[in-house]
Amino acid sequence: MNRLTASRRGWHWWALVILLAVAGARCTLLETLRDVFEVTPHSESTPRGPTAAASLLLDALAMFPMLMVLLSRWPRDRQSADRPAGWAWMPLLALGAWGVASSAWASDRFAAAISAFHFLAAGAMFFAAAHLIRSWAKLRVVGAFAVGLLLVMVCQGMIYRWVELPELQDNWRKNRSEILAQRNWEADSFQARQFEKRVLGQEVFGFTASPNSFGAVLVLLSLTAGGLLVQRIIEDREAGAWAFIALALAAGLPVLWWTHSRGAVGTWFLGWLLIGALGLSAQWRGRRPKTLWRLIVAVLIAGALLVVAHGVRHGTLFHNSLTFRWWYWVASAKIFALHPLLGVGWDNFSLHYLAWRLPQASEEIKDPHNFVARVAVEAGMVGVGLLVLWLGRWGWELLGAGKQENLPVQAEPIALSTLTQPLALIGWSAGGAMALAAIVGLDWSQSAAFLSLEMLKRLLFFLLLVLGAALAALGDVRSPSVATGPAPWLRRGLAAAVAMFLLHNLIDFSFFEVGLMSLFIMLGGALLGSSLPQTAARSRWRERVVAIGAAAAWLGFVGAMVVPNSLAEQASHEADELVRSGRPLAAASGYDMAFDRSLPHDSEQAFRAARALMWSNSDAKQVRMRLTQAIDANPLRVLYRATAAELDAAADRRNAAAGEFETALKLNPNDVAVRLRYAQLLSQWGRADESQQQYELALRRDDQLEVGDPKRLAPDRRQHILHLLETLKSDVRKVMP
Repeated sequence: MNRLTASRRGWHWWALVILLAVAGARCTLLETLRDVFEVTPHSESTPRGPTAAASLLLDALAMFPMLMVLLSRWPRDRQSADRPAGWAWMPLLALGAWGVASSAWASDRFAAAISAFHFLAAGAMFFAAAHLIRSWAKLRVVGAFAVGLLLVMVCQGMIYRWVELPELQDNWRKNRSEILAQRNWEADSFQARQFEKRVLGQEVFGFTASPNSFGAVLVLLSLTAGGLLVQRIIEDREAGAWAFIALALAAGLPVLWWTHSRGAVGTWFLGWLLIGALGLSAQWRGRRPKTLWRLIVAVLIAGALLVVAHGVRHGTLFHNSLTFRWWYWVASAKIFALHPLLGVGWDNFSLHYLAWRLPQASEEIKDPHNFVARVAVEAGMVGVGLLVLWLGRWGWELLGAGKQENLPVQAEPIALSTLTQPLALIGWSAGGAMALAAIVGLDWSQSAAFLSLEMLKRLLFFLLLVLGAALAALGDVRSPSVATGPAPWLRRGLAAAVAMFLLHNLIDFSFFEVGLMSLFIMLGGALLGSSLPQTAARSRWRERVVAIGAAAAWLGFVGAMVVPNSLAEQASHEADELVRSGRPLAAASGYDMAFDRSLPHDSEQAFRAARALMWSNSDAKQVRMRLTQAIDANPLRVLYRATAAELDAAADRRNAAAGEFETALKLNPNDVAVRLRYAQLLSQWGRADESQQQYELALRRDDQLEVGDPKRLAPDRRQHILHLLETLKSDVRKVMP
């Protein structure tokens, strides 16, 4: 082994550590674009999770393994470069770049840019995994790492179900009014009722935004672990090392059930059937990959046509929850028809959805619950083309490698035949994952007691991750080593896991939760890399150009996105604390600073500045100026328009207020609350006929909601409106000639 080859292997070793650490950290965090809860004067400080700045920092780390791979392929000898791992990664990276470009025409440019960089970083992880995990031994380590992560997910689910949820429910029952006041919610508002439903429900959320998403990650990890379990049973049935993996899988079953996710439970069963089918058809798949490819494409097209035909004919699908999805997809199709080529911009679906949602679909969703539909709406035909090209090429390269399924992949960049090296890889990766999660995921301004408890949890997760991954990777303690022989069943488990994740995301949104997306794409890249043989290739000058360009782009990303938005977020957090301490006027300057520093400008910071000035009873012109900034930065946000309308109405600028109300109702015609408020003001302004029209429209929209929908008007409220309508009709008749 020459010095250059040894240096490259060292780079690959650390790149793999970073790759696993970032994937492990992100799937144990709930990353959001902005703070979840509104900050109000004298409200209690609640722990913050990672938002845009922390997520961008993790994006930079996620991109770094790809950069290390590119720089390591700069050989001095012409024959020492590694052949690229197919080209399925190209359309994925292109889709991420297209998402970044879409921020130029998006309404919320800040959301588009931040979210698109998350996807681009995931594409970089796919590239890195496909180039780093090119051997059976490394694939086994990745599978073992998934077992460790499964234990972490199970532990978090049990902690939430048995410890955190009872405490949360008890606190809600005792302090309901105070919590509502701090959130600035009315007791019977939709937000309050939805929050209460979530608190009093028994679903387990884990590290995700919804029980469905937590179920999806449990299935993803369980099927991967299941493939490794079958492989270990075949290899060392007598040693009994497989029993630990079986226990981890068994422990995950009750947690999966607690999510109450039908989609997750269904894909869990389908995934095991798929693993068996892949095993039984191994020889046939190796001989007829093209036939299998055509069959898969035909089944997908036929299934899509069947669903569309049923929905068009009946207006519903096969179950109530699926019918809700159908309503979302109908609205998505209307948005796509208006923006077919470029789309509306990454992560901008929700802003356009409100104008086209069906009246009976009361939820103001942020995702159409179908990853293809979301890409179509937000990235247009260009984005859909890149998505189909990625999935198609990825599947083709995996099927084309089927004939080599039972052969060991060539070359072993990292010798994993001893005890120390796999343990070091697992230990560094697990430690890095939990350290990253603690650094960016904890609110370090909280009390020492809170931080101590959270650090103990992270220490527990680290021990579970290390123990689970080490036992799953090493197996028999009498001969502690990672096998380097073929592991076709592990590959089948991985294939089933990623396939079921994609299937689940035809009716769910977990694909776009950053942590799940990173884990899924990393596992998908590992599956691809381990499926392709690694051979020597000549180094060309353009590879050096790509490496230099990638390094320059990475540095530009850190300088232009990570640093400015970190400074902006810090200013925003300081302003939040000023609001809590009862100094909203001083806080407004901090929000102004955050708005100026954010790149692109974050409309929410301008709106928070306006709100802070309103709390301090400042000059209405200053408030209106901030609202105008927010509207200019995001003209489709209904809340900004409604707030501006109220401000104009208070200043007796009736025409301006009416214009803002009309715009708000054009953006969200099904918003009964805003329509009723507009009708009330019209009545006060003496415009009885227009007020009557708005009241009637509000009642008509309310009638179209499903019976029992939490947004439907209460009976007494509805009777009051009917009485007002009768009064208005009487007034109109009096003034008629």
